[in-house]
Amino acid sequence: MVPGLEYLYLSFNRLSDGGVDPVSFYGAYHSLRELFLDHNDLKSIPPGIEAMKALHFLRLNNNKIRNVLPEQICNAEVDDDSTLEHLHLENNYIKTREISSYAFSCIRSYSSIVLRPQNIK
Repeated sequence: MVPGLEYLYLSFNRLSDGGVDPVSFYGAYHSLRELFLDHNDLKSIPPGIEAMKALHFLRLNNNKIRNVLPEQICNAEVDDDSTLEHLHLENNYIKTREISSYAFSCIRSYSSIVLRPQNIK
């Protein structure tokens, strides 16, 4: 990935978990401000999100995500607060009552975390 890249829109691409790994974002960990991965086929939050130091806006809505593990958004080993301000996870398959209380613990100055509605039957 191009170093210094600030905006990456990959919506509506049928991306699956196998197509997104930590090296997918190599070079943009310190510059990427907006990442749109909505309307794909992701079943989990892509690895490497927690390492993005400049990320302000993350869209993961309308995928097939089933849970949010504690260190997928926030790295508990790092004491820094996240720069993330907007997180969209609506229209997935997440049981919101089962999300760990630590899942978003690094987000301090957020404007919105959208979790509802979900596609749970």
